Amino acid sequence: MAHVSLSASDKVLGRSGEETEEAAQREAIDIIDDKALLDLLGPKTKIINCEANVRGLQDTSQSHIIFNAVVERLESSESPELRLCVKHVEGNHAEDRVRGEYYSLRDLYSACSTPFVPKPYGYGKLSSSEGKWFLLAEAHRLDEDKEHCPTALIHTMRTLQQESLSPTDKLGYSTPTYIGTKMQTHGWDASWPTFFSKLLITAMVCDAEANSTVEELDTKLSKVCNQVIPILLGALEENGRKLKPVLIHGNLTDSRFRKLPNKEDVYFYNPSSYYSHQAMELASWDWFEDKPKWKPYIAEFKESGLASEPIEQFGGRDRLYRLKHKLYRSTLYGPGDERKQVLKDLNCFLAKYASPSEEV
Repeated sequence: MAHVSLSASDKVLGRSGEETEEAAQREAIDIIDDKALLDLLGPKTKIINCEANVRGLQDTSQSHIIFNAVVERLESSESPELRLCVKHVEGNHAEDRVRGEYYSLRDLYSACSTPFVPKPYGYGKLSSSEGKWFLLAEAHRLDEDKEHCPTALIHTMRTLQQESLSPTDKLGYSTPTYIGTKMQTHGWDASWPTFFSKLLITAMVCDAEANSTVEELDTKLSKVCNQVIPILLGALEENGRKLKPVLIHGNLTDSRFRKLPNKEDVYFYNPSSYYSHQAMELASWDWFEDKPKWKPYIAEFKESGLASEPIEQFGGRDRLYRLKHKLYRSTLYGPGDERKQVLKDLNCFLAKYASPSEEV
């Protein structure tokens, strides 16, 4: 049996409230000794040490535990030890959430000549627990210093722009991916305005299911999809321009990337990928805990030459893309001021782009 250690501050919140660290440690041992996980590692490996970063929410539909395990490869001369991350997920859509993250990691890992995501080894259902799933991937030690992250992140995004290729030459994804416990639109579409409208409508439906329907929001968002998006996003492919579908992380908040020590790139993790207009990646930066922090990233992106023509519409497109993440934030954490911000944005778009007969 592997040694499992938990930090003193780690807590798990379960259905009956706060659990003890002892209970969390027992659960960790059960997971890393689970037959399905050990079968995936293979007979020539064993877990010799495990540090559990136990995370949980009172809403157990989102609960997960992450382990950084040291794995010994028996009879291997190349790499006798391997650091692995074991992510355990339960609750709503657990299987689909784990599958979506696995395929996101797989495709991001293979998209570029120099990988900048953990190598995924597989996923599966835990044998010992009903409704619990796990994801197994490589673990790395990452640099916590983000001082040089804007340049490093844009370097990584440029590599994705140059090297990632949609298998269908279309936008979208073959497998559902999730923002928290909420699914994003998947499937394939040749039109970016059409696919983005689907993304936005799916986010609106998730928000309505979580917080009830607001007729004004529903009506105005539908008008934006019908009147604004074809104009603002359609311009990306005018005058002979062609939009290249680029594989993106899909939910790149500031907690989901780190600088690789002594490297030019950053390291992505917890992706929710799909093939998209690459500037869509910027929309999730609005989730930074310190919102002014993302301004250098935007400036670096624009100065790098990655911003699409027409450049003068960059700000409008960016504001449009942020609507999706504002709706997911409202869905997951409560409407708060998010719906007010969304309505304000919708009114601005309609005032600028709506036909005279449809003005707000």
